[in-house]
Amino acid sequence: MCVCICFFHTNNGIELQSRWVCCFPKGGGASHSGGKKQNTAVRTEGGPTTQTEEAIGRKRKRKDTRTAQNKIEGVDHLAFERNKAQFDVNDMKIVWAGSHQEFVLSDQISRLVARDPVFQKDNRTALDRKELFKNTLRKAAHAWKRIIELRLNEQEASKVRTFVDQPAFTDIHWVMFVPTIKGQGTDEQQEKWLPLANNMQIIGCYAQTELGHGSNVQGLETTATFDPKTDEFIIHSPTLTSSKWWTGGLGKISTHAIVYARLITDGHDHGVH
Repeated sequence: MCVCICFFHTNNGIELQSRWVCCFPKGGGASHSGGKKQNTAVRTEGGPTTQTEEAIGRKRKRKDTRTAQNKIEGVDHLAFERNKAQFDVNDMKIVWAGSHQEFVLSDQISRLVARDPVFQKDNRTALDRKELFKNTLRKAAHAWKRIIELRLNEQEASKVRTFVDQPAFTDIHWVMFVPTIKGQGTDEQQEKWLPLANNMQIIGCYAQTELGHGSNVQGLETTATFDPKTDEFIIHSPTLTSSKWWTGGLGKISTHAIVYARLITDGHDHGVH
């Protein structure tokens, strides 16, 4: 016969114990190798008490509280966590935004987007590729409509697109296409193309990356050869690795492109432009 005594410790310092008696027939101990082994376990003392029931009840209550907290979703969950901060959350928002003015603007735009049912994205994960594509186009068009209606400036419009938080064809148009025209276009080119781009009469993309060249801009192979007879540029990708690749918006949406290529005039290679 062997006796096993188990000790249990609760949060309130109560120590409980249970005794178990393991009985083996004569000659049938755990170390005996011959014959059929028989053993039984009989509980002789201990068992639930009022104190253990109270301890279990407190444990379940804490578990239920944690479960309820875990069910908090979205911004409610964030608010719950922020309330536990040891610093002023509003002050931190201003620091994160960069200035009080920037914080106020961001707060106003975020509320504008949050209130608009068209910008809701609760069902985004349930959409297939075709539905997601259509939904994205719908939101991008609605964002542009609201920007026009509210007469938002460029900074405010940018924040609207940020808070919509659903990548669309307009992202590359506004982040890459339009800034390139502003930064590298001549006065004549800007006068012609910027009004069209700003009014979304044309939709642009940015064709830099090639299959064999990504950030290595100087290694790009695509050529843009000027033809003085037609006053045009002939765009040519002479090799497989020079194929323009990963150009967002180019396949289905864009009407125009900013193309990075090697400028060729009179047989002379002027490098990437």
